[in-house]
Amino acid sequence: MKTIVLVGCGATKLQHPAKAKDLYVGQLFRKARAYAEKHGDLWRILSAKYGLVDPESVISPYNETVVGKPQKERHNWAVVVRNAISCNLLTWTHENGENWRCDPVRFVCLAGAPYLSCFEVEGCRIPRFCVIEKPMEGLGIGRRLKFLSQGSVGARNDARNAESVPGVAPGAPLVQGDLFSVA
Repeated sequence: MKTIVLVGCGATKLQHPAKAKDLYVGQLFRKARAYAEKHGDLWRILSAKYGLVDPESVISPYNETVVGKPQKERHNWAVVVRNAISCNLLTWTHENGENWRCDPVRFVCLAGAPYLSCFEVEGCRIPRFCVIEKPMEGLGIGRRLKFLSQGSVGARNDARNAESVPGVAPGAPLVQGDLFSVA
């Protein structure tokens, strides 16, 4: 199963456009990036302004957070990110009329809860086929830095932090309907 690491953006940034992987210069982001590069088959950044970002994409600095957005904007951001993940990171197979199946993927999410709302948008079918791990969920900044320094999901991968998701095994139930419905 392919592992994709999702890294939350950071508040501390360069003051000029740069590749996304280099734009964020805070300690937490740098450690999350190192973890993602070591443990992921690929990784992406969850940016409050730009959504799902390829680390090689050049972007400009900004001053936004998902938390600071009004509820409707947060919801719209989550829908856009969910759709970007579905279209750009997952492989969907159309079967039997309106049925769809996704090749399973393991997501390791190194971002705060507001940035992971993309998996909780009504109508999101990603969790039905993919494993979503949140190894830093509930940790303060110090413990997040320690976790990232240890460099292993196993250090915190227990039943509370990893969601085993039905639909991963071959022959799992199919999903009917539109992949990108918006609630």
